[in-house]
Amino acid sequence: MREETVGAGEAALKLGERFRCGVGVDQDLWAARHCYGVSARLGDIEGQNNLGTMLLNGLGGAPDAKAATRWYRAAAEQGQAVAQFNLAMRHLYGSGTERDDAIAARWLMLSAEQGYIEAIGELGTLFRFGRGVQTDLLVAAELHIAAAQAGDDCAHGNLAAYQGELETLALDGSREAALRLSQMADWGLGCDEDPAQCWAWLSWAREGCRPDPEEDEGVRTAVIDAMDFFRSVQPKAVRLAGESWLSEKVARHRAKNRGSEPLATRA
Repeated sequence: MREETVGAGEAALKLGERFRCGVGVDQDLWAARHCYGVSARLGDIEGQNNLGTMLLNGLGGAPDAKAATRWYRAAAEQGQAVAQFNLAMRHLYGSGTERDDAIAARWLMLSAEQGYIEAIGELGTLFRFGRGVQTDLLVAAELHIAAAQAGDDCAHGNLAAYQGELETLALDGSREAALRLSQMADWGLGCDEDPAQCWAWLSWAREGCRPDPEEDEGVRTAVIDAMDFFRSVQPKAVRLAGESWLSEKVARHRAKNRGSEPLATRA
């Protein structure tokens, strides 16, 4: 693309932003949509994505989901992370294109790889429910934790919704589930911040979970590192409170399932 074309596309994009937001000019959504259209046709990927959103939502003119999807796709194929997310959502809901969860998942992965928070959270939801990907609650939790840490309220809600399922996985021996629960308690993600429960789940991850040859070595390392850090910043009373809470939790789980998992060791 020639340099002058790129410059013209960026200029049209900036003018569209001013009209859309009413910065230095009267707000004019029709003019904003027109400017985004100029920018998009000159190949500017931000302009293509913004035009898609104007078309989808009927801003500055009639709504057109199919045209919106075409512009999202044009930008997404050039690597624009927000457009990749937007295109994924069109496929996820069958708006402007065919519904296809697998295609949606692929676009979300590409967007998430670039760090787009909404894509990370939405991808976690696909893994939670097995839409377009194989159901995997542990992957879902990892993604939702990352999104929640970045301020995604929906991710907080998702974590709260399946916290009980994660607890069952952990008490049945999943070290990764215990690690995720410790992170949730440590940072108050989907639950109240609780250092005692954070220590409890770390203890269980270290001592109470069965060995798994297929387990990611990074999970074991993360548990050990987190425990070492916890000991350096939290008093022993917090650790003892966590162990007491965990003992009751494990006892109830054993009574319900007649399991025989070993209790976590003392701090």
